[in-house]
Amino acid sequence: MLSQLSFRTKTVLGIVSITAVLLIFLVSSSLGFLKQLNDEQLIYHAKSTSTNFANTIKDAVLSHDLETLHSAAEQLISSGDHITFIRIFDHQKTPLAEFSSTTHGNSNETASSISQITAPINIEHFNVGYVQIGFNEYFFQHTIESAKYWGIGLAIAEIVLVGILALLLGNYLTRHMRILTQGAKEIEAGKLGLQIPVVGTDEIAQVTQSLNALSLNIKKMRDELEARVIQRTAELDAASETLQGIFDSTPNGLVVFDENRHVTMMNAQYHKILDLPIEFMMRRPLTFDDQVRFCHARGDYGSATTPEKIIQHAIEAMYDGNNRPEGVRRQANGTWVKFKAIQLTEKLTLLSYFDITNIKNNEIELQKAKDQAEAATQAKSSFLSTMSHEIRTPMNGVLGMTTALSNTQLDSEQKKYLSVIQQSATTLLSILNDILDYSKIEAGKLALDPHPMQLSTLITEVITLLQFNIGEKDVQLQAEVSDDIPFELMGDPVRIRQILFNLIGNAIKFTAHGHVWLKVNAEIDHPPSLCRLHFAIEDTGLGMTTPQIENLFQAFNQADVSISRKFGGTGLGLSICKELVALMRGELGVESELGTGSTFWFKIALPILQQRPNNNLVEEQSPTIPSASPCLSGHILLVEDTPFNVMVVEALLKDQTNLIMDVANSGFEAIEMFQHNHYDAILMDCQMPQMDGFETTMRMRKFEEDSNMRSSIPIIALTANAQASDRQRCFASGMNDFLSKPFQQHEMIEILSCWLDKE
Repeated sequence: MLSQLSFRTKTVLGIVSITAVLLIFLVSSSLGFLKQLNDEQLIYHAKSTSTNFANTIKDAVLSHDLETLHSAAEQLISSGDHITFIRIFDHQKTPLAEFSSTTHGNSNETASSISQITAPINIEHFNVGYVQIGFNEYFFQHTIESAKYWGIGLAIAEIVLVGILALLLGNYLTRHMRILTQGAKEIEAGKLGLQIPVVGTDEIAQVTQSLNALSLNIKKMRDELEARVIQRTAELDAASETLQGIFDSTPNGLVVFDENRHVTMMNAQYHKILDLPIEFMMRRPLTFDDQVRFCHARGDYGSATTPEKIIQHAIEAMYDGNNRPEGVRRQANGTWVKFKAIQLTEKLTLLSYFDITNIKNNEIELQKAKDQAEAATQAKSSFLSTMSHEIRTPMNGVLGMTTALSNTQLDSEQKKYLSVIQQSATTLLSILNDILDYSKIEAGKLALDPHPMQLSTLITEVITLLQFNIGEKDVQLQAEVSDDIPFELMGDPVRIRQILFNLIGNAIKFTAHGHVWLKVNAEIDHPPSLCRLHFAIEDTGLGMTTPQIENLFQAFNQADVSISRKFGGTGLGLSICKELVALMRGELGVESELGTGSTFWFKIALPILQQRPNNNLVEEQSPTIPSASPCLSGHILLVEDTPFNVMVVEALLKDQTNLIMDVANSGFEAIEMFQHNHYDAILMDCQMPQMDGFETTMRMRKFEEDSNMRSSIPIIALTANAQASDRQRCFASGMNDFLSKPFQQHEMIEILSCWLDKE
């Protein structure tokens, strides 16, 4: 209600309200103070009158002189002090006399307007009676009431006067505000730039000046905005023309649909890519549904669905805010089309079509090329596997017979020739292993085989065996293992041994004199779960230049061509080492200076299995020859179809064991002998005609199961296939152990020792 009043009215009401509140407070306070003061004076006068009168009549009371009492009472009543009655009592409060006023009577007097005061009558501290005087308060109350009416009347008159003055003052103060308000309304109506007259320097004048400045600024901004709108409109028109040109010139087919799926815009490539006839394009209105039905009718979508399902699926996908439907389809004319839908606005959807026929044809050609490459890779793997078997088989004969021959009586020249044969065969076997490893790396089939290992034991074995490579060189070989290395780790000992053999073997090969040191340090994670190993192989050999180091780890590459002629090798060793370290998620590097030597290092991290300090310090050791194998006894069966391999096994076991060996030349013959004889172990060749070793083993295990044999006979695979998959296939068929051709005498005796009794 108040918010609808004018400022002037609010001002007048405010002043009048404040004045009224103040006057009411002032009149009320004054009347209250006057009444309180009058009451106090009345009480004081009554007490003093009663006391004086008691002192005057004390003798008359004592003597019961009624005449004197009457005379004194008349005199007091007539004194004009508004006394209405006087009562006199003796000391026992027995009434002696009572006198009433007849001159102060008034019709307005009531019992409530008369107050009485009782005073004792004492003579020298002895009470002889009492006097009771009644006073009429009416006259005093009437005076107060009259003063109240006068105060209220004056207050009302003053409020009216203040209201009139406030109204005049409000008119005076708001005359400029009315002008200001009228000007603001005109500015609001669109009369920008209007200047309102400024009168004076007060706050209203300052507001008027600010409003005038605001009006000018708004007019200026409107003019600038209109100019910008005109410029922007021209730019949008130009951009629209450019967009239309781009829309028409793009190689993609573009079409825009509204919320009713009606075509609102399209380019020439749209009907060209979709191979839509002109008469179809001339339809009005042309809709997305028409396009789907036309393309479905000619076989673009096949017969597995209907146009309605296609349209429904498209609608659900197009209006899904989290999805941009796209896909590829082959049209009936043989072309391939990729389509993509984009929600431009809530009502507009853009469909873009791409002719990807060439891309699809290229993909088909690439797939053919990929299939051919995979077939070539498979053929290569098959070839390497076959060649490995074919090479390892005669190599087994060479190494086996040279080992058997070395156990006979030979003169020094014959031993020299035999040593050359053994070294050549060993070198050829090492090259074969490198080629097989590299082929597995190329095919991505090289995998690790981690299991518990003791690093100190592994290093001891490597150092002991490599002592033989030093020969007559003046080279000191030493290995130092940090005490921080845990006792047992989880890793692939075969591959770690291969890396160390390669790096330390190279260091020995290229060092004529000085030393080759292996240092192994460790850093343990906290909490201890991972051991970070750092291997460093330091030599005082030839050293290398920076360009030689840059190409050092590439396959079939050596630091210098002359090195291959002088020291031999295929250049695959370091490349294989780098790949093996990478498989272990480690790092391999080298630091070298020509003429000073080289330091090859690699870092790997292995899980900790047993946290026990390793205090091994493996120092230079003299070449040792394995102690004589314990003499083995028992009855074994050799299943081998190649005669000279039979001769190799017979020669290797002839003088070193007390074994009785039967020979089966085929899988069928082996099964026959197995069923009619008891054997302590079986040596099984895997590659045999008619029935290979895997099938033979499975039939033997089946026979054991059907015959309820208490224990199965150990079957040890003898195979020229050295890949991990071959080992797994052996175990899967039921074999117990694995020996790869070519094998040494001590290897065969060692593996037989695991399964046969010793004398």
